[in-house]
Amino acid sequence: SEMCIRDRYQRRVRGSRVSAMWRAVKAAPSMRRTFRLCSGAPKTVNLSAAFAKFSDHWSPKIAGEINQMHLKLVKVQGDFVWHHHETEDELFLVTKGTLRMKIKDPEERVQVVSAGEFIIIPRMVEHCPCSEEECEIVLLEPKSTLNTGSAPDDELTVRDLGKLDL
Repeated sequence: SEMCIRDRYQRRVRGSRVSAMWRAVKAAPSMRRTFRLCSGAPKTVNLSAAFAKFSDHWSPKIAGEINQMHLKLVKVQGDFVWHHHETEDELFLVTKGTLRMKIKDPEERVQVVSAGEFIIIPRMVEHCPCSEEECEIVLLEPKSTLNTGSAPDDELTVRDLGKLDL
């Protein structure tokens, strides 16, 4: 599987193994398919500036990747569609506004999530996010997650997520 050279270094105490591997990757183009070079130093992202880059509602944007997860930013207003996800859990971290998460598990209820709070929706739980006023949310979910889950033909379904240039 693909692994960052720096990840290999962190897993091995001896730097000599990494040096030899690094030379092999640089010398053999065929090995570049197996190993990827690290994308550089960690980068700080200002959420206010990132959210300012788009204005559309219910259209998540990829802001980063963590292992096999996407970190997405989304602005919401109004009601979404009732849905669930067969295999994925979702984390909703509200950074601005108030999210009202309608949940059926099995009784219907509403969970209010304010700025600075988050809610995790487990797989198979029917939910419907909504907000009276614009709300900004950071989502953390597997890359395979379709925003409308069990309602893939809904008009709010976004299959091709845009990636923010941060």
